[in-house]
Amino acid sequence: MPEFMKRTVFLLMLIHVFLFSAQADEFYRDEVKEVVIDTKRNLMWQDDISARGTDKSYEDAKAHCENLDFASYKDWYLPNLDELKSIIKAENYPRSILKVFNNVYSDYYWSSSEYTAEYAWLVLFIYEDVVYYHKRDTNFVRCVRQSK
Repeated sequence: MPEFMKRTVFLLMLIHVFLFSAQADEFYRDEVKEVVIDTKRNLMWQDDISARGTDKSYEDAKAHCENLDFASYKDWYLPNLDELKSIIKAENYPRSILKVFNNVYSDYYWSSSEYTAEYAWLVLFIYEDVVYYHKRDTNFVRCVRQSK
């Protein structure tokens, strides 16, 4: 392999390591509270056993988060599409959510972002897939709050 190609490959590897380690440093898990903190976006994510098994319609998902009293906080909400997409990474297949999360069911999770009056956006935690479903359908729920 020519020297310039070796240097290019090495440089690309350094960039890759830097980018992935930077993302990993943005997130950490609080085992006691069962939450994941995103320090870049100042978000706190619910990551207890119910984040893996709560299956609700869109309106019920929104109400569930708004009424959630968890980890000594009561200001939870259903994440918007961009917030939900911020915790996925396709390279983590077969579960595309970041590895810092412990309680994950690899299926569709609601976002609060609406597509139309009858449909809302979801994220699939297997492939980094983003789709919209009818709001009456049931899908999984992971709540978030501002961590200030």
